[in-house]
Amino acid sequence: MKKIPICILLLFILLLTAKAEGGETATSFVFSNDTVAVTAGSYSGYTVKDTTVTISDAGTYSFRGNCKDGTIAIAKGLNDVTIILEGLALANTTTAPLVVKKDTTATITIADGTTNTLTDAAYNNDDLYTDNTAAENAVIKVKSGSTAIFNGSGTLIVNSYGKNGIKGGDGSILVFDGPMLNVTTTVNDGISCDNHILFKSGTYTLTTADDAIVAALDEEDTASSAALTIQGGT
Repeated sequence: MKKIPICILLLFILLLTAKAEGGETATSFVFSNDTVAVTAGSYSGYTVKDTTVTISDAGTYSFRGNCKDGTIAIAKGLNDVTIILEGLALANTTTAPLVVKKDTTATITIADGTTNTLTDAAYNNDDLYTDNTAAENAVIKVKSGSTAIFNGSGTLIVNSYGKNGIKGGDGSILVFDGPMLNVTTTVNDGISCDNHILFKSGTYTLTTADDAIVAALDEEDTASSAALTIQGGT
């Protein structure tokens, strides 16, 4: 009878242990200008149509690549969604490259050692372009009742040519904990939220046409607190 080398046996045991302890892997997406390539992981709650990826269930999903006209949308009513940006350059000519829809909690992790760039276009502003029914008026839009937590130690560059850089709607919460964030706007605010902005850590460079950071109620919003909390960061 053949003997199994002890090193192979130990490796097999380690692999079984890792899986038993929760060996889930992120489902990964690679953008190009025409398509999105998917590598299956432990999570299948997504749809891909052309260069739009919609996350429709909890899980961890990673993104990289380059695309001149694409979107990542996290569906409404979700919890425990994590998206990892690990070398993504994503632009959109009509709407926001990244949208967190209503009543959702999402963590947006900027992977260590990576630079990620999100960019919109002038057309993403329905004050100026009233025909654009898809406009979100921000590069990153966090809709009503949602929480977006930005963490990780990589770099996120937000270039806004439409209206705002990052915008949170009524009842939303924006949490920043760790990334190097560079926001540039040519029309309006850098980081804006109706309800609550919380800075815990990170490095921030904001070059804006109007306010760099603003927590203020929009018209007819009586449910939000318009709070700004700074616990750390530079």
